[in-house]
Amino acid sequence: MNVSDTTLPASDPAAKSPAAADAAAAAHRLADDRGDQDHLGRLEPAVSREERHDEVGDAEQQHDERRADRERSSRGVELQMREVRRNQRRQENDIKTLKWLISYFATDAEFAHLRHLAERKDTVYDFGESGTPGQDPARAERLKREFREFARELRSLREPGLVQMRDGRHISDMKPKGDLIDYLEVTRRGHSYVDVRLQDERPPTDRS
Repeated sequence: MNVSDTTLPASDPAAKSPAAADAAAAAHRLADDRGDQDHLGRLEPAVSREERHDEVGDAEQQHDERRADRERSSRGVELQMREVRRNQRRQENDIKTLKWLISYFATDAEFAHLRHLAERKDTVYDFGESGTPGQDPARAERLKREFREFARELRSLREPGLVQMRDGRHISDMKPKGDLIDYLEVTRRGHSYVDVRLQDERPPTDRS
C-alpha cells in the first residue's frame, strides 16, 4: 500500500492539531463573552433610566411632603395669631370697660338706686314724716341723717349724667316719703352703665 494513499487531505478537520482546536474554542468563548457584554450594555441604559425615574419620584414625593408640612405649619401659626388678636381685642375691650366704669363710678348704694330706677321697681322710699306726734327723737334724727345721705347719693348719680330730674324738679323738692320715679329718670348713659356693670359683675361662665 502506498503511504501517499493513506494520507488525509489537509482540509479535513481531523487533520488540525490540538493547539488549533484549543485556539478555535477560545475564539468561540471570546465571541460569546462579547455577545453577553453587548446584551448587558443594552440593558444598562434601561436600568439606569428606571433608577433615575425612581429617584425623581422620591424627590418629588419628599418635596410634596415638605410643602404639606409647611402649609400645616403656616395654618397653625395663622390660627395662633388669630387667637392672639382675639385675646388682644378682648383685653382692649375690658380696659375700655374698666375705664368707663371708673369714670362714672357709683357706690353699691348709688348703683342700687340707679338699677331700681332703670328696672322701675323698688323705687318707693320712706324715711318717715318729720314732726310726727309721738315719734322717738333719736329715731327721727337717725331718719333725717339717712334721708340726707339718700339725697346725696342721688346727686352723685345726677352729676355724671346717669340720671336726670323730671319736669324741672330738684332733689331738694323731694319729701322724706315718696317714689323716685316721680322725681328722677335714668338717662341713656345711665342705662348703659347698668348694663355694663351687670355684665361685669356676672360670673364668667354666665357671660355671653
